[in-house]
Parts: sequence; structure tokens; C-alpha cells
Amino acid sequence: MTEKSVQNIKMDLVDAVGRISQDFGMGRIVGQIGMYLYLSKEESSQDDVANDLGLSKASVSLAARHLESLGLVQRVWKRGDRKSYYRMVDHVGLALQGRVTSMIAQRLKTVNMEMDQGGRELKRLSEVENDPDVSYMLRRVNRAESVCRKVNKIMDSPFLSLLSSKFRK
Repeated sequence: MTEKSVQNIKMDLVDAVGRISQDFGMGRIVGQIGMYLYLSKEESSQDDVANDLGLSKASVSLAARHLESLGLVQRVWKRGDRKSYYRMVDHVGLALQGRVTSMIAQRLKTVNMEMDQGGRELKRLSEVENDPDVSYMLRRVNRAESVCRKVNKIMDSPFLSLLSSKFRK
């Protein structure tokens, strides 16, 4: 069995995180570039990232801007050089924790609004009709709203804050 080089291991990790990122709806390239930068000692130029990962400069630019908007990547300027350079932020866990918490809270808010609206409409319908399907759906929506309230409490809990503080280290 031959041993893998450091570069091969790096590219395997880049590909793995790319797949995970795609599974989470962030896009494969975003994950690949994020991991590439995370594993790089120095900041990397857009050209280097594109060449090493076999991507177009446009794809790298778009993904890097997305990572930058998430607070995971910083653009670095070098005096006398017109190229764009990127590096991973120092506190990735903190940036991810903030982003994930924000994303979950935003999605929960949307779900809560939809559940509330659906529940009101079903309640009105149940007052007019004696349909077992409406009654069943209304019970299910009420249960889902209860679950959403519990998840909201968990998101706001001191325990979650304490747990997430462990990522800051």
C-alpha cells in the first residue's frame, strides 16, 4: 500500500467537505474552497485556488464572496499586487455557530408563520365543516406548532449558549 502525499490528503478532505456542503444546500464549490483555504497555511490567490481545484476563476470568485458574506473568509490585499487573495478567518467555529444559529432561527420564524397561518385557516374551516380530514390536519398543525415553540425555547436556552461557547476556543 502506498502512502498518500499531503496534497492528496488535502484534496480528499476538500472533496469530502464539498460533498457535505452540497448536502446542506451550500454548493459543492463553496465547501471545497472553504476547506482548501482552511487547510492552507498562507492566504491563497484566486488563481491558485482555481488552478489547484480545477475551477474557473469566476466560480472561485462567486464562492469566495459567498464565504466572505458568511464571515468565514477574509479578502487579503497585498501591496503592489492586483490579485485577489483569500484566507480563512481565525475563529471558524464562532463564525459557523453564529451563521448556523441565525439560519435556524430564520427558518424557524418562517415555519412558525406558515404554521400559524395554516392553523388559522384550518380552524375557520373546521368551524364551517365537519370534515375528519380538517380535524386531523388541525391537530397535526397544532402539534407541529408546539414542537416549534419547544425548539425556539431550546435555541434561546442558556445551555445552548454555553455549549456554543465551546466553539469559540
